[in-house]
Amino acid sequence: MKLKKTLLVTFSPTRTSYKIGEAIARGLGNKEIDIMDLTLYNDVPSIDISKETLVIFSLPVYGGFIAPLAMQRLSELKSDGALAVTVVLYGNRAFENALMQLDSFVSERGCKVIAAAGFVGEHSYSNSKYPIAAGRPDERDIAFAQTFGEDISRKIAYAKDQDSICAVKAEDIALPEQSQDEMNSFFSEIKQAKIDGIPFPLGPATDENLCTHCGICANNCPIEAIVEGDELNTDYSKCIKCCACIKLCPENARSMDTPYSHYLNKYFGIRKDATVIL
Repeated sequence: MKLKKTLLVTFSPTRTSYKIGEAIARGLGNKEIDIMDLTLYNDVPSIDISKETLVIFSLPVYGGFIAPLAMQRLSELKSDGALAVTVVLYGNRAFENALMQLDSFVSERGCKVIAAAGFVGEHSYSNSKYPIAAGRPDERDIAFAQTFGEDISRKIAYAKDQDSICAVKAEDIALPEQSQDEMNSFFSEIKQAKIDGIPFPLGPATDENLCTHCGICANNCPIEAIVEGDELNTDYSKCIKCCACIKLCPENARSMDTPYSHYLNKYFGIRKDATVIL
């Protein structure tokens, strides 16, 4: 069987989720690919996906869950039986229950999940001193994502119709290997740092000597926590700590000195590769 079109739905402040989702879409080989990037939406859009569409959901993991802002912007999603691929991007620690969360969310709204994956992207808290999956997704990740798309395309092509395509359960995916002792030590050190009064910043800070007020941070903030013309300040009551403003600043004027960076680098420095199920 063949589907009429492919839709990529993504939320991607630092572009990692977008890159993987786009690579999977390319692997599918469909000429018609629509993209709905929810990153800078100010309002919750109505998303009605027809049965003739294959939709790829590619979203980031924040603290073991799908980014809450992404889920909010997906709240008006509905479908009459579209086939779906669910993909989560995490920063080399763990995606925990995020994939199951996304699977349940889209299934409850009428989609049929036929493939799922957990990919690694550079952690939002990664920096030059404490790199965490720096530069990822890299060429190896992109190639794997494209191959995953090709495998999904074959699964669809071999099916008689949509009803005969097997659904998958996110809970059955192989989780990336990680020592439980290291995981426990990570949380223990974070807890102790808070007890010791080590400061955990509410969001990024700006170096007024480096900031040129170019407005890039304000224009790329998914929650409008930075106002153009007032780039030295951040509304921490809104900030989701996606760190897009840090990653995109051409002058390296923004940073966030959080203890999380040190401990994530310490315990989760070994490369994890993507895990998939289809």
